[in-house]
Amino acid sequence: MPRALARILPCIAALVVATTAGTARGAEQEPAVDERFRGLYVGAGSSVTSIAGSAGVLVGPELGVVAGDYVFGVAGYGLASAVEPASLQASGAAAHVHLGYGVAQMGAVLFKDEIVHVIPALTFGAGGVNAVRRESSSSEAIWLLEPKLELELALPSLRAVRFGARGSYRFVSAFELDGLTAAGLSGPAAGAFVKVGFF
Repeated sequence: MPRALARILPCIAALVVATTAGTARGAEQEPAVDERFRGLYVGAGSSVTSIAGSAGVLVGPELGVVAGDYVFGVAGYGLASAVEPASLQASGAAAHVHLGYGVAQMGAVLFKDEIVHVIPALTFGAGGVNAVRRESSSSEAIWLLEPKLELELALPSLRAVRFGARGSYRFVSAFELDGLTAAGLSGPAAGAFVKVGFF
């Protein structure tokens, strides 16, 4: 019996050591993945877009949560300055156009193990457009849907900062305001963003 026990005890000890080491190693690695790809950030974005055939610059703040392979957030954008569309000036309909809107966003983080992440996303929300003439102004509420694609740079040396470029296409609900229509506000946009937080 003592000989059998002497043979069994080293096997049990080896099994316990191997199991404990494997568990500790897994516990060390798992939080690293979670910390890297789950977090909260604040940011800012800007893009050049088309407003009734003329160029305008949209700017605004962003807030988001990264949960595993997905990102969720909210943002608000507005024209940095009023746009004077040439087509509306020619018709004498409107002198200046102002645009602002707030959106919710959801997307997926692809290639998260690489330095460059690809994030296809969908934003949707509501806002308002304002057309100002010399003696009067009028406004209209709008709904919009905007699919977009982001290329995000995640440098290991700057773990709290991410930045990149994005492109999108804005679809605006039907409306008509002093010669401005949904087709005039719908269109492509391209720009850049920066995010600060923990990821």
